[in-house]
Amino acid sequence: MPGQPRCDEALALAFEVLGKRWTGMLLGVLAEGDAGFAELRRGIGGISDSVLSARITELVGTGLIEREPPDGLRYRLTATGRALVPSLNELTRWANAHLMPQRA
Repeated sequence: MPGQPRCDEALALAFEVLGKRWTGMLLGVLAEGDAGFAELRRGIGGISDSVLSARITELVGTGLIEREPPDGLRYRLTATGRALVPSLNELTRWANAHLMPQRA
């Protein structure tokens, strides 16, 4: 239908990748620096090992994070993942201004 609003395809793809539970928090923890599996689990809190492992595998597959070294047990953001950090910071500012007051 002409003129009917549609979601931008790129935005839909971004939410397909980033919209899964825990993914944003995982990226947020890695935005603070490299971390091992146990550090990621503690940094997120409440995530099971199996879900954390699945999210890591997905994010490695999308090129947002990498193992350091490639066969190691530490993880870090790639250049593509680091390019998301300003958006994550802006989302944090928005949540602090608009969502956190509702929790008080």
